[in-house]
Parts: sequence; structure tokens; C-alpha cells
Amino acid sequence: MITREMFNGLDRDAIQNMMGADLSEFQATIATVETDEELKKLEEELMEVMKANDAVIAQTAYELPADCTSYNQNFTRRTIADIIADFITSVEYEYQYIPGLLGLVKVWKDKNLVNIPYGAYDSTLRVLNQQKYRGYNNWVNICAVNEFLSACHAEYVRDTAYLIYLADRHNIIMDQQKALHPEEQPVEQGVM
Repeated sequence: MITREMFNGLDRDAIQNMMGADLSEFQATIATVETDEELKKLEEELMEVMKANDAVIAQTAYELPADCTSYNQNFTRRTIADIIADFITSVEYEYQYIPGLLGLVKVWKDKNLVNIPYGAYDSTLRVLNQQKYRGYNNWVNICAVNEFLSACHAEYVRDTAYLIYLADRHNIIMDQQKALHPEEQPVEQGVM
């Protein structure tokens, strides 16, 4: 099984290649498992690894750079953080997302912000990637934000890839469990 640390220093393609090879091998191994007991044991072992990784991720924070330069302009950490908070609050959202977004804005408005927790970094990328930007100033600002956040991106890719890798291993186990008990699977009805 791959460990999170094995992804250190690797680019996205190398990580994907390592994951793909390992998952293919794991799938071939799991396909030979013929009892629920064996699958349950493998799932329990994997769940322990997942819980340990979740604890690591809960404590993971990325150090933000003090400043960045984009389009011949200098931006401080505080300026970028304010730009991000403004971008987050400039879009309409459904009510169900507002409490989480308020928490995210609070992170970026923290005057002592030096490190960004994994969850806030991940949510920020997802929110900013859903938006559209209009006008030269916003374009420069989002490019500066991208440049600023790229300092943490390799670590983020490593951590996210490992979460996906563990979930994929779990899905392989679950698929084999379904294969062992096809009679327990819901019958899908056709569409008329």
C-alpha cells in the first residue's frame, strides 16, 4: 500500500502513475478474495489507515507566502487574503452553503493568517474555480491569487491524491463485496 509520504516531491503525473499501478495490482488481488471474512478484514485494515490519514489531514495546514508578484504588481499576504474573501462574498449562494462560507471568509479575514488549514484551502479552490471573473482588476487579482496559492499546491495535490487513493481502494473492496453477493444488489428498472 502506498503511504502519503511516498507522494512527497512527485508531480501530479507521477502520483497518478503510482496510484494507477498500485490500484490495478490491488484490484487484481481483491478479485481473488472469495469470502466476506477476508474482505471485512481488508476493509477494517484500510479503515484504520483512512482514520489515521483523516487525523493527519485535520491537523494539516499549509504555510502561505508573505507576498507574491503578479503582472508586475506586488501583493502582500493580507492583500491576497482580502481579495479572496471579497471574491467569496461577491457571488450568490444557496442558504445551505452560507454557514460554511462564513467560516471560510473568517479564515481569510484573520489578521494573523500565516497557515491555511487543508479544508479551507480545498474549499477556497473549489469556490474560486466555480466563479467567473469580469474586468481587468478582477483578472489581475485572480491571477495574483492563483500565483499566491500555487506555493502550497504541491502539498495540496499530495494530500488530495492520497485521500482519493484511499477512497479508490475502499471502492475496490466494496465492488468485490457486490460481486460476491449479486443477489443482494438492487434491481434497476428500465426507463420507458
